[in-house]
Amino acid sequence: PIIPSNFIGNSTQSAIHSGVVFGVVNEIEGVVASYKSKYSDLTVILSGGDANFLCKQFKISIFAFSNFLLEGLNFLLEYNSNK
Repeated sequence: PIIPSNFIGNSTQSAIHSGVVFGVVNEIEGVVASYKSKYSDLTVILSGGDANFLCKQFKISIFAFSNFLLEGLNFLLEYNSNK
């Protein structure tokens, strides 16, 4: 993914791109803020293919681990294979 050069696009493509990237970032930051108001020691882990890209856009502290699910599944496989 590419970071949009402007918050407001100057073409249909750049407007959609900017809206998607900044919309997702603001949505996640809003949800995290709601949870942090209730759970002050909250740790947020962002996973998935775009985790590292998105993490760089946040103004809040989020741990990004793009292979979190795969590492967890591999751990379970190895754990159950050794029984």
